[in-house]
Amino acid sequence: MMNIEEVDMFETIRRAKGKLVGFHVADNNRMAPGMGNLNWSKIIDTLHEIGYNEVLSVEFCSPLDRTPANPYPNSIDENPIDLSPEQKKFLEDHGSTSVSEEFYTMLTRKSFDTLSNLINNTN
Repeated sequence: MMNIEEVDMFETIRRAKGKLVGFHVADNNRMAPGMGNLNWSKIIDTLHEIGYNEVLSVEFCSPLDRTPANPYPNSIDENPIDLSPEQKKFLEDHGSTSVSEEFYTMLTRKSFDTLSNLINNTN
């Protein structure tokens, strides 16, 4: 949300120097880092610039598009198993479903691939 709420998210990161204890990441489309339009190289460089060397927690929020236009085949698990009654009720009450293990794994892998190279290649 920083990318839409702040005038300059990089300057906002700089102003937070010494105060950050965690940094949540997702791309501008709420997908995994690297699947949208954010400049991850500049974000990580700015975090390095302020000496931030703590947690990056990925919070992608994948879409549950049931239409034929869904660009992510096999992303929805139409028959999730091993749900508790509470989990099943939550999904039903919210008109939602579960993402497939394949899709979740792809999002996790994309997050790792995008961020690990940048984190490990400090300038």
